[in-house]
Amino acid sequence: MSAEVLPIVPQPQRDESLSSWIERIAIFYGGSLETGLAGLYVRAGRASWQREYDLDTDTQLRDCLIGWTGAQDESVPAILDATCDDTLPRHARLTYCPECWDEDVKAGWAPYGRRLWMQWSVVHCKRHQCWLTARRPPRLKESEFAGWAPLWNSRAQWARCFDRPLSQSEATIARGFEPASIKMPRDAWPSLSADLADFECAARGHRLEGGGGAIHRAILDAVRSGPVEALRYGVGRLIARGSRCTDAVDQLRSAVPVWQATRVVSMLIALEYLRITEKRPPRHARISAMVRACDQLREAVQAATKAN
Repeated sequence: MSAEVLPIVPQPQRDESLSSWIERIAIFYGGSLETGLAGLYVRAGRASWQREYDLDTDTQLRDCLIGWTGAQDESVPAILDATCDDTLPRHARLTYCPECWDEDVKAGWAPYGRRLWMQWSVVHCKRHQCWLTARRPPRLKESEFAGWAPLWNSRAQWARCFDRPLSQSEATIARGFEPASIKMPRDAWPSLSADLADFECAARGHRLEGGGGAIHRAILDAVRSGPVEALRYGVGRLIARGSRCTDAVDQLRSAVPVWQATRVVSMLIALEYLRITEKRPPRHARISAMVRACDQLREAVQAATKAN
């Protein structure tokens, strides 16, 4: 890929992440996310990137991308706010909605990664009323910059959008968190989704209908970084099927739990705490009882409320 201005690039999509657009541009020219980054590094005058490099928060790289593509600033995907507590660390941005990607294909464009999916509090797809799926984390010696391509190559309808062959050997990267591993009654989704959406809005500092939001942020702070590991593990054992329990609570090592299944467990805890606070009936009676009995969670929420 030349360092000159590219003659044509795929159109960026609504809420697309910067890394997703760079990868789609690179694939369009027969490359990969890694080769696309190499081209941008030439323009930026950088020799190499660091292992923990985060291109989705790099303002300089975005400016280089604007110059490389000739695109208007307002049309280029925005960077993530690295200072926001709700922004997932780079290595944990693994979630996606397969149904959204199928809809992308039906609409006539290629699948793409959403910025929304890179938020800690976003664990479900409001449109399709389902938990987000998660690809597995990169294994030792695998490229840190594999991007979404291996996943896009794993289904025929997605691969065709990139003129790539179906690759079942790459489908193993998709075997991370599967929504079916969490047992939830199907009729729970309408109210469950509405409460989850409120938490998502509160996490981004938006004012909720009726003036709420402060209690949501306090609960999020408590389940995100409070001393509630035992509660998370107990809820994980309750709702995850047999051998999936370990996966539900411990896939990615981090001071703040960031693996998708662990975040789902955390958000279910948050939902039940909110319902207790608002004197609403529980969504899941056994989870609610565990939450009500957890003194550490109550103390963590109280501390977060004072801090906020």
